[in-house]
Amino acid sequence: MPCDFVFRKEYGFVITRWWGVVMDDDLVGLYEALFSDPAFEPWLQELADARFIERHVSSDAITRLDRLVRRRLPELGVNATPYRTTLIAPSPVTYGLTQAYSSLADGGPRTVLAFRTVAQAARSLELAPEDLERLLADP
Repeated sequence: MPCDFVFRKEYGFVITRWWGVVMDDDLVGLYEALFSDPAFEPWLQELADARFIERHVSSDAITRLDRLVRRRLPELGVNATPYRTTLIAPSPVTYGLTQAYSSLADGGPRTVLAFRTVAQAARSLELAPEDLERLLADP
């Protein structure tokens, strides 16, 4: 799979990373693995790095992911405090797909914020851009 995740609990994050050709099953499979990992904690914020994707998933994959997340997050204890995802997606296609996912998240157990640059995401997370770059580069 051209994606992975790493827990950075000392910073309050789980970092998901995407690169190359990402297929629909890769997207859904990563989150199935993440939510099944015993190290997953509902208080963690997700930081999704989609800067290096070369081929994108379909809108069907976004819908499948939404259904999975709506089912799994409450099972994992994410209820009162929403699970927050901050996405970095510079390409127009990836950014558009993340916006679609964000709109599906409305009213669900999560908040999804999409940004085109590390600097924009860093401001949202109240981090310096260089600190966020370091966090993304040093899993």
